[in-house]
Amino acid sequence: MTSRLSTAGATLVAAGVLFASASAASAAVADSSPAADCVSACVTTIDTTGAGTLAIPADITSLTVTVAGGAGGVAAVASAVLPDAVGGAGGSTTVDLGTAYAGRTLGFVVGGSGEGSALGVGDSTLLVVAGGGGEAGYAGRLDLADPDQIFATYPGGAGGAPTSAGVAAGGDGLSPYAGGLGATATAGTGGTGSIVGGGTGSDAVMSAAVITLGAGGAGGTAGTPDLAATHTGGAGGSGLFGGGGGGITRVDVDENPLYVVGAGGGGAGFLADGLSGTAGTNSGAGFVTFTWSLPAPVVPAAAEPALAETGAESSIALLAAGALLAAGAASLAIRRRIDARD
Repeated sequence: MTSRLSTAGATLVAAGVLFASASAASAAVADSSPAADCVSACVTTIDTTGAGTLAIPADITSLTVTVAGGAGGVAAVASAVLPDAVGGAGGSTTVDLGTAYAGRTLGFVVGGSGEGSALGVGDSTLLVVAGGGGEAGYAGRLDLADPDQIFATYPGGAGGAPTSAGVAAGGDGLSPYAGGLGATATAGTGGTGSIVGGGTGSDAVMSAAVITLGAGGAGGTAGTPDLAATHTGGAGGSGLFGGGGGGITRVDVDENPLYVVGAGGGGAGFLADGLSGTAGTNSGAGFVTFTWSLPAPVVPAAAEPALAETGAESSIALLAAGALLAAGAASLAIRRRIDARD
C-alpha cells in the first residue's frame, strides 16, 4: 500500500493557480482570495470542482491547509416530501505544514457532491485525502410511484477524516437493511439486498499526469414487475478507496411489502507519514483552503532632515562671520594702541 500511495502527489498536477492567479479553463480556480498585499493570515479557498496546482512562495513563514470532501447527495426520490433526506457528511482534515513546502508546488483535487478531495506535492507524494459522504437511502411502499409512499430516510456514511498517518475509514450507510459499507484499507462492498445489491467501490488510480480518487460503488437499481417505478440505492462516496453502494431489499410488515433502498457508504481518507491533522465534517460540496503568512515588510527608517531644510546651515555661517569680524576688530584695536605708544 505504501508504495502505491507514494506515487500520488505529482499526479494531482493539472492547470496552475498561484494563490489568486489565473488558471487554465479546465482547472479549479481560486474562488476567494486575499488582497494582493496581504502578508499575514492570508486565505485562499478553492471550491470549484476540479484539479489544479499552487506554487508556494519560498519565503513563506507558515502554511495550513484544510481539505474537505463533499457530502453525499440527498435521496432523490424522497427529497420532495422529506427534505431532510440528507447524505453522509464529507470528511474534513486541517494540517499544519509550517514551512516544509516553501518554494514547492502543491497539487489539489476538489470533490463535488459525494466526492473526496485531496492534496499532494509535486515530487510524487500524496499528503491528504478527505473522503466523500455516501448518498442517502429511504424506505417505503415502492410498488407505487407516488413519493408520498416514502416513510423514512437514512443518511449515507460519513467520509473518512484522518487525524494521524494512514487510512481513515469511511462510515457505513445507515440503513437497517442493504446499506453500503464504508471503505477501510480496501474499497467498501455494496449493500446486500433481497432484490438487488449495491456496487463495490474502487481504488484510487494514479498515473504520470492525473490522480483519480477511488469512486464509490453505484447503488443497486430495481425496475421489476412489482415495482411500478425504477428506484436506485444510494451511491458510495469516493476517496482513497470508494464506499459501497446501497442495495434494495424487501421486508414484509404485516403482510404488506416495505422496500428499503440502502444508503451508500463513505469513502476512505488518508494522511501521509509524519503528518497529523484536526478532523471535522463538511455538509456541502468539497473545498481546499490554504492559509499562509509571509515575512512582514521592512519599513526603512526615516532619514535625518538635511541642514538646509532647517536653516541650520545659515545660522552657523552667520555665527562664523560674526566671530571673524570680532577677531579682526580686536586685532585692529591692538595695533592702534601699539602705534600710539610709538
